[in-house]
Amino acid sequence: VVVIGSSVAEGFNAWRKRGWAWHLGEALREKFGYFLANVSQSGANTQVTKQRFMEAVTPWKPDIVIVALSLGNEGLAHCPPAERRAAQHRFEDGLLELLRMVVSIDAVPVLGGVYPNNDFNPDTYAMLKQTRHTMSTWGVPVLEWLEALDDGQGHWQAGCFFDHAHPNSKGHRRMFEAIDLGIFDPSPSTEVPSIVRRRSSLTEFDMITRKTSYSSLDPQVVESKKAEERKIASAAKAFDDGRGFSIVMCDGALSIRNKTEHEYQITGEWSELVESLVRAGLRPGMYVCHDSSGNSGTVIHAGHGGRLSNVVKIPGGADKVFTPVVPGAGRDR
Repeated sequence: VVVIGSSVAEGFNAWRKRGWAWHLGEALREKFGYFLANVSQSGANTQVTKQRFMEAVTPWKPDIVIVALSLGNEGLAHCPPAERRAAQHRFEDGLLELLRMVVSIDAVPVLGGVYPNNDFNPDTYAMLKQTRHTMSTWGVPVLEWLEALDDGQGHWQAGCFFDHAHPNSKGHRRMFEAIDLGIFDPSPSTEVPSIVRRRSSLTEFDMITRKTSYSSLDPQVVESKKAEERKIASAAKAFDDGRGFSIVMCDGALSIRNKTEHEYQITGEWSELVESLVRAGLRPGMYVCHDSSGNSGTVIHAGHGGRLSNVVKIPGGADKVFTPVVPGAGRDR
């Protein structure tokens, strides 16, 4: 069994990273003698996961692949209202592509279900539940987590979260306990689970029509995608070291991506970086990380002249967005 997902699947913020996937691995080993490999990556969304799927998953030659990603990493919780439909469609369409990739390597797909985020509002919560229903129509097993964690408003239940986007150890335990281990249980007459015996070819898999909540031609999806494209077009790449580390400025926010395996440190002593940010229009103020790729609450302090007064660590594989939170920072008001 291979798990591929993002920070929650990786076990982020659980004690010793013993999250729901770790507990599941232990249970499958003890009950059925299975082995579970977790190749999840913090900050991953559907696009990143598709790009790394073959390299990360195929060497294990898995029988079962659990794809466990979040709408939060697609931007649903924080993107402008005009872009929400595109984020939802991108998530669902990306999952469908990943399901086909799993079947293409002769494995059986299982989906990790949706889960809360404390930044969801009534509109995005309704979209979360809509996606949950859509996933249930695709004819693949889904690990249902929402009922075990949801406070009724799309937020984590009290005592179950570490930050807005991540469960704590208790939350991870609840996610594990919500999993139906019967999915993986072999029948008395065989050592192979029935789910594996029912694996299908791509031809058989494609015989079932699987739809997203909205068509790619839906007017709101089309307009939402256009809004995203306009936003991307207005963004300015402030810095790129040519080795996989880059910073983009858009609407006053800093989008920092580290595609390498190595940690970077943003500091005022990095003169080339500071000069590039100043030229791109960095304004004095405080910028706070609100993404769901870890270290939520990390702050960048920019003084006059773009001088950075603190050291910020950006781990390998991170994709973070820092937004201005005080008057005078970021965009002109």
